[in-house]
Amino acid sequence: MRCAYMVAFELHAAEMIQALWTTLVRTFDARTDDLEYFQVHVGGEDPAEKYHGEMTSRLISELVPADCSSRFLDEFDHAYGLSLEWCRNLVGIDSRDGDGRPEVEHSGRCHCGAVKFYVRAPAEISAVKCNCSICQMSGFLHMLVADDKLRIDCGEELLTTYQFNKNIARHTFCRVCGVKPFYRPRSNPSGFSVNVRCLDKTTIESIRIDDFDGENWDLAIRSLQAD
Repeated sequence: MRCAYMVAFELHAAEMIQALWTTLVRTFDARTDDLEYFQVHVGGEDPAEKYHGEMTSRLISELVPADCSSRFLDEFDHAYGLSLEWCRNLVGIDSRDGDGRPEVEHSGRCHCGAVKFYVRAPAEISAVKCNCSICQMSGFLHMLVADDKLRIDCGEELLTTYQFNKNIARHTFCRVCGVKPFYRPRSNPSGFSVNVRCLDKTTIESIRIDDFDGENWDLAIRSLQAD
């Protein structure tokens, strides 16, 4: 049994290291280059790796009797499964937003599906309902996120931009169906406002909706900033 666990650990060590590395990079918003020490001393090309396969084969042949091979494989499967579950749990650790709330990856799309995207945000969404002219007509339900939280999966070339009034906000619509799944808002021009109504409901636990007086935008935004 000890031999089976040791072999499973050797074969799964690379996945365990990669799982730890991936989680560190994502959780602390670090570049892989920032983890040079980790790469040199734990990951990367280890000269000893080429001997591990030979060592493992010799270990099995010398310590596991032929009539115990079936039991060995059963123990190995169990041990390997534990390592695999450890990696899955590690990579599955939720990142958190600035308020410490766990984040998940939501998927979204326009009406025709030509534009698809992913956005990282809490499962418990805080949304804003605005009464400005364009939001009232389009029924847009806002969720503000930072620039690096949104990733366009496909259809970026089908987005067209519309601007009006002060020409700060960049409203982006799908040219095929006319739906606005996200855009660069005046209140957050370096980030995005995502239309909550365009998100897949399976990853949303709850939605809290606050009103915003977009008809009196300057006064309303000053009030928010004061708060």
